Amino acid sequence: CSKALKYFVLPIQPLNGTHTEFMSLPSLQRCMCIEKEAGRIGRFISKIQLNAPSSSCNVVEIIATLKTSGQEVCLDGNALWVRKILEKLKVQPDSP
Repeated sequence: CSKALKYFVLPIQPLNGTHTEFMSLPSLQRCMCIEKEAGRIGRFISKIQLNAPSSSCNVVEIIATLKTSGQEVCLDGNALWVRKILEKLKVQPDSP
């Protein structure tokens, strides 16, 4: 059994007062997204990553990378605009 150090992310400061930035810190396995962005930032997104549920986090996490800064932002999967993007990409965030 490997004793590799696991990482999770913490919000560190609002971006333009609305977005949550995060950074990696060594710790126990946990969900990466503590706060989620529900505001419409679709035009600023260059990439979307979905983290499937696991033993350390039982929810799907949707993480977007912003175009200009490269910062990663956790998205609210219940926000209509996020669900529409995932639908266009044919991704089901609620699937196991």
